[in-house]
Parts: sequence; structure tokens; C-alpha cells
Amino acid sequence: MKWLEVNGKEVKNPVARFFLGLLVFFLVIVLVGLILFAILPLIGIVVSFSLGLVILIVVAVILGVPLVLIGGSFLMVLFIPFAIIGEFLRGKRKKKDKNKF
Repeated sequence: MKWLEVNGKEVKNPVARFFLGLLVFFLVIVLVGLILFAILPLIGIVVSFSLGLVILIVVAVILGVPLVLIGGSFLMVLFIPFAIIGEFLRGKRKKKDKNKF
């Protein structure tokens, strides 16, 4: 059984087999460690950030719509006197302009 080949030839030296097997073992461990401790946390951070952003946007919309409705009504109550004064003054101007011609 050829379990270790280099350039199409089986490696028969037991010391070379041991070190090549050890090298492959460490490479697999490094690769698994890189995936588990570097790539997956980065993906998790990105996923949790985007999920948090979606939740934040939904909460902002849910709280923002009533705030705009209540705020609009409140501003309307505040600015009605100015609108009435403006209509009153505009009415006087229109009468003056009619008398000019």
C-alpha cells in the first residue's frame, strides 16, 4: 500500500516518512486552527454586526413612525397661530394690491 508518494515514488525511509507525516499533521492542525479561530469568528462578527444593524433599523422605524406622527401634530399645533397671522396679513396685502389698480 502506497500511502506516501513523492514525485510518483513511494517514500521507504522510515525517518522521512515520520517527518513528512508529522509535517502533514501540523499543516492540518494549522489549517483547522486557522478556520476555527480566525475565519469563523470573522464571519461571526460580520453576521452578528449585520443582524444587529437590521434589528437597529427595525427598531428605529418602529419608534420613528409614531414619533413623526406625534411630532407633526405637535408642530402643527405650534405653527397654527403663525399660519393664521400669515393668512390675515396676506389678506390685507391682497386688498391693498386690488386697490392699486
